[in-house]
Amino acid sequence: MLLSVLDFGFSFTLNLKDLHEAACEGMIIYAMQSDKVITLGENSGGYLGYGNVKSEMVPCGKYIINSTTTMYSEKSKFEFIGITPQI
Repeated sequence: MLLSVLDFGFSFTLNLKDLHEAACEGMIIYAMQSDKVITLGENSGGYLGYGNVKSEMVPCGKYIINSTTTMYSEKSKFEFIGITPQI
Protein backbone atom coordinates (compact mmCIF):
# COMPACT_ATOMS: atom_id res chain seq x y z
CA MET A 1 0.00 0.00 0.00
CA LEU A 2 1.18 3.51 -0.71
CA LEU A 3 0.50 6.35 1.68
CA SER A 4 0.53 9.84 0.16
CA VAL A 5 0.52 12.96 2.29
CA LEU A 6 -0.48 16.24 0.67
CA ASP A 7 0.57 19.35 2.56
CA PHE A 8 1.80 22.90 1.91
CA GLY A 9 1.77 22.55 -1.87
CA PHE A 10 3.93 19.41 -2.02
CA SER A 11 3.39 15.74 -1.40
CA PHE A 12 5.40 12.70 -0.41
CA THR A 13 4.66 9.03 -0.79
CA LEU A 14 5.68 6.14 1.45
CA ASN A 15 5.85 2.61 0.07
CA LEU A 16 4.77 0.42 2.98
CA LYS A 17 5.23 -2.89 1.17
CA ASP A 18 8.60 -3.86 2.63
CA LEU A 19 8.15 -2.71 6.22
CA HIS A 20 6.80 -4.61 9.23
CA GLU A 21 3.12 -5.12 8.37
CA ALA A 22 1.49 -4.61 11.77
CA ALA A 23 3.48 -1.47 12.52
CA CYS A 24 2.63 -0.07 9.09
CA GLU A 25 -1.05 -0.77 9.52
CA GLY A 26 -1.03 1.12 12.80
CA MET A 27 0.57 4.05 11.02
CA ILE A 28 -2.03 3.87 8.22
CA ILE A 29 -4.93 3.94 10.72
CA TYR A 30 -3.36 6.92 12.48
CA ALA A 31 -2.57 8.81 9.26
CA MET A 32 -6.01 8.25 7.71
CA GLN A 33 -7.49 10.51 10.38
CA SER A 34 -6.10 13.44 8.39
CA ASP A 35 -7.78 14.88 5.30
CA LYS A 36 -4.28 15.34 3.84
CA VAL A 37 -3.66 11.60 3.50
CA ILE A 38 -4.61 9.42 0.53
CA THR A 39 -4.05 5.66 0.53
CA LEU A 40 -3.69 3.76 -2.72
CA GLY A 41 -2.65 0.33 -3.95
CA GLU A 42 -3.58 -3.03 -2.43
CA ASN A 43 -5.16 -3.99 0.87
CA SER A 44 -2.72 -4.13 3.74
CA GLY A 45 -1.82 -7.47 5.32
CA GLY A 46 -4.55 -7.67 7.96
CA TYR A 47 -2.47 -8.00 11.11
CA LEU A 48 -4.11 -5.43 13.41
CA GLY A 49 -6.50 -7.52 15.50
CA TYR A 50 -4.00 -9.04 17.89
CA GLY A 51 -0.79 -7.94 19.57
CA ASN A 52 1.95 -8.79 22.05
CA VAL A 53 3.06 -12.06 20.50
CA LYS A 54 4.59 -14.41 23.03
CA SER A 55 6.72 -17.44 22.13
CA GLU A 56 7.00 -20.47 24.40
CA MET A 57 8.97 -23.68 23.96
CA VAL A 58 6.91 -26.80 24.64
CA PRO A 59 8.31 -29.10 27.37
CA CYS A 60 9.83 -31.60 24.91
CA GLY A 61 11.92 -28.77 23.42
CA LYS A 62 11.06 -29.62 19.82
CA TYR A 63 8.45 -26.94 19.11
CA ILE A 64 7.80 -23.28 19.77
CA ILE A 65 4.23 -22.05 20.17
CA ASN A 66 3.48 -18.42 19.30
CA SER A 67 0.37 -16.86 20.77
CA THR A 68 -0.98 -13.39 21.35
CA THR A 69 -1.84 -11.94 24.71
CA THR A 70 -3.90 -8.96 23.52
CA MET A 71 -6.94 -8.61 21.25
CA TYR A 72 -7.89 -5.19 19.89
CA SER A 73 -11.63 -5.48 19.26
CA GLU A 74 -11.91 -2.10 17.51
CA LYS A 75 -9.22 -3.18 15.00
CA SER A 76 -10.29 -6.80 14.57
CA LYS A 77 -12.46 -5.85 11.58
CA PHE A 78 -9.19 -5.56 9.60
CA GLU A 79 -7.89 -9.00 10.62
CA PHE A 80 -7.13 -11.18 7.56
CA ILE A 81 -8.76 -8.60 5.24
CA GLY A 82 -6.49 -5.62 5.76
CA ILE A 83 -7.16 -1.93 5.32
CA THR A 84 -8.74 -1.12 1.96
CA PRO A 85 -7.02 1.80 0.21
CA GLN A 86 -9.01 4.82 -0.89
CA ILE A 87 -7.75 4.54 -4.49
